[in-house]
Amino acid sequence: LDRHLPRVVIKPWLQTIFYVINHTFCPLVVVLASRITVVEFLHRRALVLHSDQSLSEAHRKIQDLIKSLVPLFLAKELATKPPRLWSQRPPDTFVNLSLIQMDIAGFTKLSAEISADELILLLNA
Repeated sequence: LDRHLPRVVIKPWLQTIFYVINHTFCPLVVVLASRITVVEFLHRRALVLHSDQSLSEAHRKIQDLIKSLVPLFLAKELATKPPRLWSQRPPDTFVNLSLIQMDIAGFTKLSAEISADELILLLNA
């Protein structure tokens, strides 16, 4: 097969250029490509860490909101289940419980004028 191919003669100066390209520029390209890959990895890692911190902060805020709306024992139980399962929870039974629902005339205006602590004292009186 080699007999049928034309013989190519490469000049010595051209061989030197090829040598320089292969032994200098190729490793340089590999080093630069590696550096770009490392920098991109570090950037993506920072994004993931930031997203994780944001998610943790959002989760904490949701837990605090739940704790402010329901009793602590119920908040702890709800924290272990996904929200889609909350409605499947059996109802609680309380002994000696009184529940009053009332409409207080002027409540919105009153609640805007006094502090939250004073409002709670008024409602508990």
